[in-house]
Amino acid sequence: MKNVRKVIKHIYYQTIKKISPIEISGGLSVSDSAIRYIRFNEEGVIEEKASLRLPAGAISGGRIIKNEIVIGALNALRRKINIPASQKIEVIFSLESDSIYSQLFVLPQLQEPLLAEAAELNVQVISPIDIKTAYYSYQIVGDLSKTALGGYDLLGAFIKSSLADDWINACKTAGFLPVAVEFQTLSIARAVTELAQIREDGMIMTVIVASEGISFIIIKNSNLYFDHFYPWKFVQEGDKPISIEKLKQTILTETNKVANFAMTKFSGSLSSIRISAEGVSEEIITALKEQYPTIPVTGIAIQGKKAPTLWLAALGAAKRGLLLRSEDTMISLTSEQVIEEYRNNQIIAMINLWRKITAVVLCFFLVIFSLSNLFLRQVLLDTDQQLLRDLLPEEERELNIFREKANEFNSLISLIKSARALENHIYPFVSTILLLGEDIRITRFAFRSIDVPIEIRGSAPSSAAAIQFQRRLSEDPNITELQLPLADLVTTPDGRTTFVMSFRITSLNF
Repeated sequence: MKNVRKVIKHIYYQTIKKISPIEISGGLSVSDSAIRYIRFNEEGVIEEKASLRLPAGAISGGRIIKNEIVIGALNALRRKINIPASQKIEVIFSLESDSIYSQLFVLPQLQEPLLAEAAELNVQVISPIDIKTAYYSYQIVGDLSKTALGGYDLLGAFIKSSLADDWINACKTAGFLPVAVEFQTLSIARAVTELAQIREDGMIMTVIVASEGISFIIIKNSNLYFDHFYPWKFVQEGDKPISIEKLKQTILTETNKVANFAMTKFSGSLSSIRISAEGVSEEIITALKEQYPTIPVTGIAIQGKKAPTLWLAALGAAKRGLLLRSEDTMISLTSEQVIEEYRNNQIIAMINLWRKITAVVLCFFLVIFSLSNLFLRQVLLDTDQQLLRDLLPEEERELNIFREKANEFNSLISLIKSARALENHIYPFVSTILLLGEDIRITRFAFRSIDVPIEIRGSAPSSAAAIQFQRRLSEDPNITELQLPLADLVTTPDGRTTFVMSFRITSLNF
């Protein structure tokens, strides 16, 4: 039964995609050094890809420092994308994880309405920032098939509303419409599990060496459970460049800390360690293999190619953009106003689409009607030309036969009309009189026309029965001026009472 529901749901959403103007949302990833955009087509192939480096100091820790420069960069990025200038570009916006708080919490097994209420309450309680000045959201990350064993695992996320609003306003100014806001480690976890197809029992540790720092991500049940960000300022000693040995030592130390925390906190063991580090991945993989000889340590590949570290967040966000908004139940750190604007944008797009469809359909019918008119006019001309020529002897004989049959048919119609004119309407009237007088014997019924009073003579079982018969007749709306002289009520030797009754009728519609 569940499989049937899934098939019906799939067909429903595919139909919606076909008849509605819903666009596939792209993934827009922002870091302190660059902004990147990716959009897939319906087949899951990258259709649009663009990036732009940012000047130093424009963004710091995910916060906009120089608003005009950021908006200018977003405008420049938009010009690289093959989308009309009049159309808003819907995006899944992925922001640096350093500016967003996330925390795992557990709820017991509950019914769906109670689960939503309990999750909402818990998210507000565990918020590390003032809930009145924050946007927050959550998603279920545990294996739903195992909820009976320990309840639900949920991941909550929080962001200062002012920080999110600054980015949303900047995006909207540049023609981007964020339909969902998430943090980059969540996007990366999606890229690892869905695009790189890394799904294993146990926990997967993913180490991402990027331009802002090092991210340590714990993935379990194909979902993000924990992330730890280690910025370069904690690695670098003064103005000295970071050596490969210093980098390896830092990664080994932090990996050990995160692994111990994850195995204690989430009651499991590491199934593998995945590395993505441009230029130094082999050295790091070798160092980790020496420290964890029993755990597989490999790089991250997408479709057989090494995954581009700097594009992982944008790829994961774009993967989420393939979902219909009604199907998306993942974390989104936006306000209701943004969600409402997205809905309004969809309504406007739907109206524009069906307006175009209506215009095309009307033009199609106009062409069809014009061609039909020309065709029928030509048929009429051809018919007129055929009528003007002399008939052949065979055609003349056939035409005479048709005329005779038509005359015969018309004669039958005339006979039917004459028969209907002679139709007798008196029978329903007489039947009504006899029906009303069940115990009455009619001996004389005098009827000439409706303009002359009708006279009925007969006998009843008693005088009361005759009067009762008169009353029943008087109730018929077509009978008027009903008279039953009491002097004419005469009792006969057999005990019955004779009577004489007269009345008029207004019509024969009985």
